[in-house]
Amino acid sequence: MKTLLTVGVLIFSLLFFAAPASACSAFPDGHIGIVVELDKASKSLTISDGETGNPVTFSVEDTVLSTLEWAVLSVAQTIFVRYRLEGDQLIATEIKRLN
Repeated sequence: MKTLLTVGVLIFSLLFFAAPASACSAFPDGHIGIVVELDKASKSLTISDGETGNPVTFSVEDTVLSTLEWAVLSVAQTIFVRYRLEGDQLIATEIKRLN
C-alpha cells in the first residue's frame, strides 16, 4: 500500500509541477498568434504572440504572397508563422491559418 501511495504521489507531482511547453518555444523559427494588423500593400503583418502577448511584426516573403493563405488572411485569425531573421527584420516564409 505504501508503494502504491508513493507512486501515486510521484505521478501526481510530475503532472502537476511539469511546465507545459508552449508552441512558440517548440518552434524556434516560428510564432503562433492572432493577426492584429495586416498591410497587404507594404507586405507585412503583425500578430499578438500567443506566448507573450507582445506584438510581433513580419515582412512577408514573395513566395508567401502568391499563396492562398495570404490571399484569404484577415485580422483576428489565429496563425502559425515560420520565419527567418535578416538583420533585425523577421521575414515570414510560411503562414498557416489555425482556425
